[in-house]
Amino acid sequence: MRNFLKYIFLIVLLIFGYNYAFAHAVLEFSEPARRALLYRAPEQVVLTFNEPVEIQFSKILLMDIEDKIIVSSSKLKNIYDNNSIGMQIPKLTSGIYFIQFQVLSIDGHKVKGRYKFTIKDSN
Repeated sequence: MRNFLKYIFLIVLLIFGYNYAFAHAVLEFSEPARRALLYRAPEQVVLTFNEPVEIQFSKILLMDIEDKIIVSSSKLKNIYDNNSIGMQIPKLTSGIYFIQFQVLSIDGHKVKGRYKFTIKDSN
């Protein structure tokens, strides 16, 4: 009976513990949002993940349509909590922009991503 309970415990641990043990940071929320169509330029970029990220090993780039870097994340900071990182950005004109990021999650995994947003003239 004791061995049976050990096996049940191991099976439960494998089923429920697997996702926790091998999880990576996942981008849950972004400002500006992915594929957003904005009529006013954002003042900052904020990326919020499902778990804390190591800010000193994280990087955010803001690029234009030609992949020219407008801002590199030299001064990242935690915005809301340890799950959110961000940076101030300059005043942007209308056009298509890309946010590219690389973060190191607290579990030691690197996570990369890229998305675009568009600023339209409000006229």
